[in-house]
Amino acid sequence: MRKICIILTITLLIANGYCKEAESIKSLVPQAERIVLLGLKHSDGMIKANAIEVVASGQKMEMMPKVVALLDDPDSLVRFAAAIAIGDTQYKSGQKKLTKKLEGKYWMRRLAEN
Repeated sequence: MRKICIILTITLLIANGYCKEAESIKSLVPQAERIVLLGLKHSDGMIKANAIEVVASGQKMEMMPKVVALLDDPDSLVRFAAAIAIGDTQYKSGQKKLTKKLEGKYWMRRLAEN
C-alpha cells in the first residue's frame, strides 16, 4: 500500500508540473495509471475510494467514466467518493447520473444505503 501511495504522489507531482525535468520519474506515470485503474476495480471499498480521489485530484478525465460507474457500487464510501469526484471535477458526463441519484427528499439516505 505504501508503494501505491508513493507512486500516486509522484504521478500527481508530475501531472502538476513539479518534476518536469525528471525523465526517470515520468517513466513511472504509466505504471501509476495502471495502479489507479486496478484500484478502481479492487474489491476493497477503501482502495476504490482512494483511487477515485487520485483520479479527481489529478484531473484524470479519461478515467472519469469508470468513476461515474462507481455511483452504483455496493459500498456507500465508494458511492460517496464518486459523487464528490464528479462534483469536484465538474465532469459533465457524470452530472446527469449523479443528479438522478440525488433526486427527492431522502437523497442522502439513498446514496448511503443503495
